[in-house]
Amino acid sequence: MFECYGEVVSDFSTISTKYFEIWDEKIEIKSFGMGKCAMAIANDPSTAYSNPAGLAQLSTTTFYWASKNEIIFLFGSLQKKLGIRGSFGFMYTAPSEYIYAIYSRDTHDFTPPTPTVYNKAIKYGQWDQTIISYLTLPIGIEISKSFDFGINLGLVSKRRRIAIESVIKQIVTNDGYTYDGNFILRESGEETGSNFAIDFGCIYNINELFKLGFRYWPKTEISWKTLKHEAMPIESTEWLDNSGKDIIPSKTGLGIAYIKDGITISADLMLYKWSEAKRIGDVTIVDAGLFDVIETGIGVEYYILNNKLPLRFGIFDKPDYTRKDIVNTNERFVTYGTGFQMKHLGFDIAYLDSKILNNSEDKSETLFSLSWKF
Repeated sequence: MFECYGEVVSDFSTISTKYFEIWDEKIEIKSFGMGKCAMAIANDPSTAYSNPAGLAQLSTTTFYWASKNEIIFLFGSLQKKLGIRGSFGFMYTAPSEYIYAIYSRDTHDFTPPTPTVYNKAIKYGQWDQTIISYLTLPIGIEISKSFDFGINLGLVSKRRRIAIESVIKQIVTNDGYTYDGNFILRESGEETGSNFAIDFGCIYNINELFKLGFRYWPKTEISWKTLKHEAMPIESTEWLDNSGKDIIPSKTGLGIAYIKDGITISADLMLYKWSEAKRIGDVTIVDAGLFDVIETGIGVEYYILNNKLPLRFGIFDKPDYTRKDIVNTNERFVTYGTGFQMKHLGFDIAYLDSKILNNSEDKSETLFSLSWKF
């Protein structure tokens, strides 16, 4: 839909993998230290990410901040307000920028529409950016002594910007005149979209030792439209006044946990329905060509120093779900974490190590969160 001098330079299918992947970026620090396993043991404010059913066990007004600009504020217990055990609040993921398609070519010949022909582009580059933000109302309530239920109701919005620049060495007009030199041609465009989203989960206490957790994210449609087309030095390209929707795929998670004497062992699996990812526009429909995968993880948490300091360890697999024409590999992460909770201040940190069990690109990172109980 974004054409530059006769060539589709922002063919969405070429960047669709990265585009849809960024919709799964929300972080829950405690679970990451345990191999991303928290479906059945969610019990702190960040449970709004991993399983909102865990909010039913919280009763304190709390502020929570994570290192990728996720913010959660819990207003505290529902018992005094509605006579039921549970809590509610709001969750905001501050706008995050993802620049996922920057590249250049040295030489390229192409023939655009009349009246002017541009030949021999000595430099060609594209900049593609998406900004995403979430505003969500998480609620968790106790249905019975052994069953908790939680739900997230919210608004998700995105803004995608595209900028293209070519340095042209030679221009040949229809009249037969040839102009040599360095001619800079630029074009940019923007699309914005938003929609309401919902996800829910539950936790079932089998007995004093075992818990089960379940989480479901339905697929979400994000409606969008194009804005702010700019081109220079002349309007030789086409940024269509277009609209459409992106289909963000669904996810289904299941977890089990064993808890005894300060030791927690937790295992999660998550089915990602990447095959649902599509982009539907007025002109084209782009199927991202991704594959459904099951991500698995296992983690351990052990308390020392009179149950004051948790030590966390885990492993999780991230299978390759990309199209066959994209070089990618299955990934396996080893994770470590710890933290502390004082009367008011809480702190958690996690380290994801991608090099121990992989030979691919290093994606290791350190994440942390802060919380304050009022």
